[in-house]
Amino acid sequence: MALQKIIENFTHYLSVNDGYGDVIYESRNNIGENSAKSPDIKLINVYHKIQANNKGIVYTDSAAVQNRNRTIVTYSKSENIAGLQFADFVAYNIIKLEGCKVKEQITDFMKQIHRMAYNGGHSISEIDQRSFWGMRVLPSYLRMEELLSENKTLRNSYANLKKARNKQKRIIDAQKEKIAQLEEENKRLLDLIKSIDIKKES
Repeated sequence: MALQKIIENFTHYLSVNDGYGDVIYESRNNIGENSAKSPDIKLINVYHKIQANNKGIVYTDSAAVQNRNRTIVTYSKSENIAGLQFADFVAYNIIKLEGCKVKEQITDFMKQIHRMAYNGGHSISEIDQRSFWGMRVLPSYLRMEELLSENKTLRNSYANLKKARNKQKRIIDAQKEKIAQLEEENKRLLDLIKSIDIKKES
């Protein structure tokens, strides 16, 4: 799920900035491990599923996911990739910032991360979406997903109720029309009976 959201936000960023990118992450495999069930291979498979059918992608154009993301690469921890070390450091400070209860413990670096977090291509003065596009907290996001799912269910239920109501209306209208025809026929028969009685009296 985290990979899905990372790809979604990364693709959105690349699209807004007309860029192309690769996903690089630190290997979680044990030394020499490379089986189909290994963490790296499983994650790589998920990456390709996201590319192929946009699995879990909601807020980014499907074509962009395939066109903007080129490949996924893994490096072992022993290679000490500077970019991955910095990414860990940033993530660590994001977690500290999110859980910080004492204002004085918030460092300038944490403030800088928050200030520079991706805002979906919008100006901060226009709208602040950093908590969604830049530093997403999954529990609150999962709650939003749950609410979206509930909303979809309610909308489907409402649509079904409208269909059922329209169907009942058509049935009622048909019954009213039938009743009106029967009343008209009954009136005609009553007039015919009166006409016959008058002729008899004559």
